[in-house]
Amino acid sequence: MYGRHSLGPSLGILLVAVGFGCGGSGDSGPIVASGPAGSGGSSGTGGTPQPTVDCPALQGTAGLGSICGSTDAMTSSDGRYMFQNNIWNRAGGTQCIAPYEFGSYVGFQVASATHDIQEDAPAAYPSIVKGWHWGFRTQDHGMGRQLATVSSVPSLWCFATTTGDKYNVAYDIWLHPTNGDLGNTDPAGGMELMVWLHREDPANGVWPIGRAQDRFQYEGSWWTIYLEEGGTWTILSYMRETDISAVQVDLKYFFDDAIARGYLTSSWYLLGIEAGFEIWRGGTGLQSIAYQVDVL
Repeated sequence: MYGRHSLGPSLGILLVAVGFGCGGSGDSGPIVASGPAGSGGSSGTGGTPQPTVDCPALQGTAGLGSICGSTDAMTSSDGRYMFQNNIWNRAGGTQCIAPYEFGSYVGFQVASATHDIQEDAPAAYPSIVKGWHWGFRTQDHGMGRQLATVSSVPSLWCFATTTGDKYNVAYDIWLHPTNGDLGNTDPAGGMELMVWLHREDPANGVWPIGRAQDRFQYEGSWWTIYLEEGGTWTILSYMRETDISAVQVDLKYFFDDAIARGYLTSSWYLLGIEAGFEIWRGGTGLQSIAYQVDVL
């Protein structure tokens, strides 16, 4: 990234459409480096296959209310996830999200949003947090571990997109060389690693921040790697070259690739994992239908 009302529209009406960092004047857009491929990298044509994902049916859904304040948040009933409205840009509009849970999954719907941002930074990142988020910590998160001790980070995420709005859909993952106890609420010198799955309105700036470095394949899918350095946090983004609306993925693969390329070392700590929508314009109707992530 650039860094509690009724449940809203019926959860039974789900439009799962197929087709996030933020674009700026220094961003490369579609330019792709042609240097060494690195771990798993390769040159070749764009376009990647749609994954086959078994999305769970919404059964026994328990609504948790709504949150509408710019910094409002709530946790799931077991405390393992936090839902945040996260309108962090003061130029953003209003927004309400409606979190829910069912079985071992959680989700939320953007019940309303009035954003219309023309600048590079998005208005908001409504999202689901597991682990650390600038001082807040969920329960039973499995974070604060060095990457060398992490065997896998399996995640399933099914989501609904909209047309005519401006946003992306992405994981936002926080890593740091020293904050293993998660006690530092505002550390510097870390890495924000993003995994982009869908972009709406890329012609008007929905691209990762930084310069394109390389391409690589993961389970048959092509991804472009973007790197932005020079700030207090390095931003490393993996952008899927074809939009999708569901994913079943081991996020450790991206950590391993970043280590192989020299962007990270295995002694760094995993702090937190977030999943949501970076929104510039519109956003009503976006939905994280079913989400789950574990650190093993």
